[in-house]
Amino acid sequence: MVVTPLAKHKKIGKDVIPPYAELLRKANVQRGDWTGERLPQMLWAALLIAAVGRDEALERFRRLAQYISDRSDGDEECGKVLRYVTLSGLTKWNDEDFAGFVAAVIGGAGAIFSDLLRFDDLPGKERWVAVVPPPGDSLDLLKRAIAFTIWHQTQEATDIRWMKVFAATVSGTFHLPTKEHYDEILDYPNHGDMHKVRPGIRSKEGAIDMMPPGIVSDWPKRFWKQAYDLTKADHVRYSPEPAAGPSTITPEEAKRVRDALLAHCEATTADTSVDPRHEACFGFACYALTLLCEALTGENASSINGRQILRSLTEVLINFSVLAKRDETDRWQAFRNYGYGQAKLAYLKALESEEVPTFATIESLEGLSNEDVWHEFREIHIGNWNDSDLRTMSESVGLKDQVYDKYYDWSSAFVHGNWAAIRDACYDLCLNPLHRLHRVLAVEPKRLSDVVADAVHVVNKILALVDALYPPFAERFVEPARPPAVEGS
Repeated sequence: MVVTPLAKHKKIGKDVIPPYAELLRKANVQRGDWTGERLPQMLWAALLIAAVGRDEALERFRRLAQYISDRSDGDEECGKVLRYVTLSGLTKWNDEDFAGFVAAVIGGAGAIFSDLLRFDDLPGKERWVAVVPPPGDSLDLLKRAIAFTIWHQTQEATDIRWMKVFAATVSGTFHLPTKEHYDEILDYPNHGDMHKVRPGIRSKEGAIDMMPPGIVSDWPKRFWKQAYDLTKADHVRYSPEPAAGPSTITPEEAKRVRDALLAHCEATTADTSVDPRHEACFGFACYALTLLCEALTGENASSINGRQILRSLTEVLINFSVLAKRDETDRWQAFRNYGYGQAKLAYLKALESEEVPTFATIESLEGLSNEDVWHEFREIHIGNWNDSDLRTMSESVGLKDQVYDKYYDWSSAFVHGNWAAIRDACYDLCLNPLHRLHRVLAVEPKRLSDVVADAVHVVNKILALVDALYPPFAERFVEPARPPAVEGS
């Protein structure tokens, strides 16, 4: 599969554009849709290849191409019509040429194409009724035909896309730059390197579909609607198994490390004066361990909550790392003041609200905003405590590649409830080919990949910062095994 590295995408304003999308922008053309628009137009070819197999189907395609070539030879206007072998295109063929199509493709095997007659809006249906028998009860062939070709890069999809290119080429209406290109099409699949020829065919087929004048038809849309109506309740739910299994870290082990942290905090406390550095250091670590304990509770590790926990841990590590790197008293104090200022802001908003939230009482917010100093002297800082953003902060402490990029962006999707996160957490894929691989709501809450291996990795980095600021603190978790990296990454 083609995957363009992020470094080769182009940033245009706030959009990050891959090369293929940039080409479409420059050409001011719409991206074609194989599954939604072009596959239904080649349903006859999909049924053929599913019924008789590749070798026989390709042979019939060649017979059809030979007919088109013979009829188009020296007749430019005929070629302009016969280049279209889609269902809508065939309606433009005259009766004589449609009979040539029937002889080359259907022969005495009309039953292969009976499923076409299930569709009320089939282009040229009256002609098909005359050459194929009525459909039976089974939808197996129709489902198989769509399943083989619904993904635009399958061998079967490439073969029927080749048929379109072949027809346009032999009709004399689609011109190729070199003899080698012609040989690759005329002698497919026996000429050239298929690793290059196959993508070339798919590219050419997409281009041919945009050649003027084209044939406008709403058949594809109606096909998918009728296909769904035929099997409306026949969902075949599929959700991939989570990549990471349950963690071997136990809640008891997390509590043991947390208890050790509390003891070390007591041992390093000198007196009861305000100490922004000491309190933040152990507060960061205790907060992280508490989050880890929550991740290990019930099904949290493989849920939406687990991803939100991982995002919070990432923020804790980056903020802690920024403070520890410069280790300046005024910065520790700024971090502390910012937090209390946020508590004051929430307190004042709650006082002005007609309905007070239940998760934070006015009393608790008032108490927090009055710690250290009376809230009337408490300033509220708008923005980040460091007057920066988390990405920039992660870069400043060398955590962008190893932490921010790995854990923050995707986990943030679950915090914000963006579409990809909703899709991942709440929808299954329907594998009924006639449903176009659409999405169906999961009957039960889905089990996502366990976050604990990643969470423990982040927590260990936080514990290492405690060790650096108030040594010695050697407690660490044994990190669970991680899934292997993707080849080439």
